[in-house]
Amino acid sequence: MKVFSSIFHFIEKMYHAIRELFWLFFVFILFPLVTIVMFISGRDYMNEGATLTGIGLYSAGVVFALLTVGFVYGTVSEYIDKLKQRNK
Repeated sequence: MKVFSSIFHFIEKMYHAIRELFWLFFVFILFPLVTIVMFISGRDYMNEGATLTGIGLYSAGVVFALLTVGFVYGTVSEYIDKLKQRNK
């Protein structure tokens, strides 16, 4: 019975680790990449003459950049709190 308990505990730990890594991938890689692509696409559209689409992409890029900064700040402060609790 103890073997099954340890297996389920291992599966639970792996689930939480994968979920954390997936969230970190989103916050630190995917969100900034999408923001940069929005700004570059907005510039390209404005250079081609589609100013309304370019302005829309710039505006969406600014909103996405603010969301990215908020998510990064929240994630970093959450990990700092976890480390502080672990050291107590």
